[in-house]
Amino acid sequence: MHPTRRTMRRLAGALAVVAAVLAATATPALAAPAVAVTQSAPADDGVVRLSVTGAGFAATPPGIYVMFGREDAPISSQGAFQTAQYLPASSDTGARADGTFATTLEVRRAWTEGDGRETDCAVERCAVFTVKADGVPDRTQDTVTPIFLPALAATPVADLDPDEADIHTEGEGFDPAANGGNGFYVAFGPRGPNYHVDASRYQKVVQVTPNPVTPTMVKLQADGSFALDLAAVKAQYAVTARDGTVTEVDCTDEATPCQILTFAARGGAYRGFDTFTPVTFGGDLGPGPGPGPGPGTPAISVSPSSGLSPFGATTIAVTGSGFRPAEPGIYVAFGPAAGTTNAGAYQTTKWVHPGAAPSATQDVLSSTGTFSTTLTIGAAYTHGSGNRVDCTALACFVQTFAAHGSPDRTQDTAVAVGFAGAAPPAAGAPVAALAMSKLRIGARGRLRLVLTAPGRVTVKIARRVKGRAASGPASVAKRARTRWVRAKTIRFDVAQAGPVARTLRLRRGERYRIAVSVRGRDGAVVRAKPRVVRLRAAR
Repeated sequence: MHPTRRTMRRLAGALAVVAAVLAATATPALAAPAVAVTQSAPADDGVVRLSVTGAGFAATPPGIYVMFGREDAPISSQGAFQTAQYLPASSDTGARADGTFATTLEVRRAWTEGDGRETDCAVERCAVFTVKADGVPDRTQDTVTPIFLPALAATPVADLDPDEADIHTEGEGFDPAANGGNGFYVAFGPRGPNYHVDASRYQKVVQVTPNPVTPTMVKLQADGSFALDLAAVKAQYAVTARDGTVTEVDCTDEATPCQILTFAARGGAYRGFDTFTPVTFGGDLGPGPGPGPGPGTPAISVSPSSGLSPFGATTIAVTGSGFRPAEPGIYVAFGPAAGTTNAGAYQTTKWVHPGAAPSATQDVLSSTGTFSTTLTIGAAYTHGSGNRVDCTALACFVQTFAAHGSPDRTQDTAVAVGFAGAAPPAAGAPVAALAMSKLRIGARGRLRLVLTAPGRVTVKIARRVKGRAASGPASVAKRARTRWVRAKTIRFDVAQAGPVARTLRLRRGERYRIAVSVRGRDGAVVRAKPRVVRLRAAR
């Protein structure tokens, strides 16, 4: 018998009342659990700190586990995870009463699992997991948060040619979606405390991105891999930062070792891209840093530049273009190709800079990097150190270089000037065959030698240090206990043939191995046998 319409209406009304009562008294449902992870750059020992926060978790016993391991690892196998933390319910250190938590996991990119399986997160997907503790079969607390721990492989990275070397790099495990899809930089240079802030401080910088838009960018593949070459890497270089600061870098100096770095592009805060690969150089260095970056190619013209009278003074006109129109400006000088920034080594010097008031010692550098000035010069003079210079026998030039002792070599130019009675000397032509003699290194660190021609002197200094004793034969153990560590490299230019003296500023009481070489203007290099010297201890 079918129910009447009146009965159906009564039943529907009763059900509506019950539903209303249940809705009014029901406990609100918890939001779905969610986890966020912020990762640090890897420490020197390879440890990465994962700061893990969660919300929406049930604050009921027995709490949860927070774990790190392979993304495809079975939850029931704790041996498959690298690390795990137990967070008890409703505690300050665990899952709080409001369903939130915060903790830190210290992890490594690669490890051996409990069953002997080797796992590397650069080639396998890894993650942070949450799961209800003590095997409780409550899957509502399960979360999986992918973590990327990349790796960079580079070759070669040891004993590179300091004058120029090519390095091939390959990367795996980089997250294509991180940093807003902007990718990361692959850079070469020293790693400072703010290495990820300003990419202009590096010698080489290449952007790797999922969506390259210029020919200089490299594509990051969907699987997080890439490959690129860093070409013509040098041990010495000069760079100009965004603020105009010029820095000269020597990667052979133990105080500024260089690395291949990867870090988020465009100043990104994501540290999951960061890797650090040390690079070392070996062999003999060439003549020093080449030209660094600048707004143009500096160039000068000199008139007249030949046939000048060797007697009395001559005024010459110098014009230039392509110079950086910023303080401290440049010096325009006349003298031998000394390669020094000390204005006292030249016969005459004029400071050319944007804020100049034209005078006998200054002139204006325009906003477009051009200038026009004059110098009054003669064939012979005595420079600031008391040495006599004869430009009828020695190659002399009008030269420009960054003012006030700046190490910026991007502003260097030179034009040869010749005097009547002698052919205009060519740039780089030595006055005489280069030779070095009477090399002495005193017990107080004073270097003395004699040169037959101008040149650039390079002094490579290694310090003897004690290491850990090694097991095995006595001869092997003895070698392990002492070793030579590169301390620093000093370079300076000598404008005239004759005796040279230099204080090396070394620590008293230490033993050093010192190698001296000289490169002439024609590229010829002479070397002295390395000397071992022990400096006297301070009294």
